[in-house]
Amino acid sequence: MKVIGKIHPFLIYCLVSLSTLSETIFSASLPDLSIKLNASGVMAQLSSTSYYLGFAVGIFTLGRVSDLFGRRPVVLFGITVYIFAVLALSYASNIEVFIALRFVQAYGASVGSVVGQAMSRDSYRGWELSYMYASVAMLMAVVPSIGSALGGYIVEYSSWQYVFRFLAVFSGGLLVLYLKKLPETNAYIGVARNNRFFSVLKVVIKDKVLLSYAFIVGAFNGLCFGFIYKHHLFLSSA
Repeated sequence: MKVIGKIHPFLIYCLVSLSTLSETIFSASLPDLSIKLNASGVMAQLSSTSYYLGFAVGIFTLGRVSDLFGRRPVVLFGITVYIFAVLALSYASNIEVFIALRFVQAYGASVGSVVGQAMSRDSYRGWELSYMYASVAMLMAVVPSIGSALGGYIVEYSSWQYVFRFLAVFSGGLLVLYLKKLPETNAYIGVARNNRFFSVLKVVIKDKVLLSYAFIVGAFNGLCFGFIYKHHLFLSSA
C-alpha cells in the first residue's frame, strides 16, 4: 500500500467546478467569438460539442489511468494540459483550430469530474462521503451563474480572448495550489492493473438503469447549457 492522504474539501470543490466554470464562462463570449473569427453561430456552438466529446474521452481514460498511476499525477497532468489549451485558445486565428483546441481543453478539465469523485471516495466514507456529494451538488448549482456573470463582465470590458486568459490564470493558480497541497489518495496504485476492465465495461453499458440515469444527466446539461447559449445570443442581437 502507498502512503495515503485525505484530501481537503476545498481542493475537491475547486477541482470539480473547473469544467462547469469553463463552459459557463465561455458561453458569454460566443457572440463576440463568432464575429471576431468570422464564424457562423452554428460553428461557434459546435465548439461546445467538441468540448463535450473531449470531456467524455477524458472521463473514459483518465479515471483508469489514475487507478494505475495515482490520482495526484493525473490531476497535475490534466490541469497542465488545460492551461496550455486555454492559452492556445486565446490566440486561435480561425474557428477550426478553436474547435480542435476546445477538445483538448475539455480533456484536461475532465480530471475534475472523474478523478475528483475518485479522490472523494478514497478519502471519505459513510455520512462524510454523502456530505461531500451533497455539498458538491450545491456548489454546482451556483457555479453556472457565477461563470455566466463573470464571462459577461469580461467580454463587455475586453474581448473573448480574455475569457481564456482568465481561465489560464485561474487554472495556473490551481496548479500551484495542487503542487503544494494535493495528497495522493489512491492507496492501491496499480493493484487494478490486471482486472477485467473491458468485461466490466460491457456489463455497465448494458445496465438499463445506469443508461437511464446517464440520459437524464445528459438531457439536463443539454437543456441547461442550450438555454445559456441561446440567452447570450439573444442578448447580443437585441
